[in-house]
Amino acid sequence: MHPTHIAVRALAAFLFLLILLRLSGKRAVAQASPFDFVLALILGELVDKFLTARVEARQFLVAAGTLSLVHGFTSVASHASHAFARFVEGEPVVFQRGGVPIPAALRGERLSGGEVQEMLRHHGLDPTDADEVAEARLETSGHVSVTAQGWAREAQKSDAPRVRALRTRT
Repeated sequence: MHPTHIAVRALAAFLFLLILLRLSGKRAVAQASPFDFVLALILGELVDKFLTARVEARQFLVAAGTLSLVHGFTSVASHASHAFARFVEGEPVVFQRGGVPIPAALRGERLSGGEVQEMLRHHGLDPTDADEVAEARLETSGHVSVTAQGWAREAQKSDAPRVRALRTRT
């Protein structure tokens, strides 16, 4: 196949996929779920076959369009049904509570102690700070969220009246 032909097909595929992504919204790109990952793999394979002319343009458009419609319907169904959303996206998993790892959750998510420490370091906590963690959770997006113990949270401007009150008592 001539390089110009491949370039035109690549540009067409790029523009079509860009339009589909823009229609699906920013959240779909920012918070990829396992469903989104599978969709990306399949679309990648379709683009490969389209670029090498193993699939006609019409077939590519129908296949990619159909998958994007399924993605859209899945998104709508996930918003309508919590049970369906859990099936498609999974659920967040608490893997540490009160500074103590939860072995069953770690096994279920196949997380090692080293991986947990790395995740906590990304939140500014080293292993000696584990007691500062009220709860550490692996979100459906694969990101980790950490909730600090009340006593370990950074001081906020809203804490000032309480601190002043404590000072006057002593």
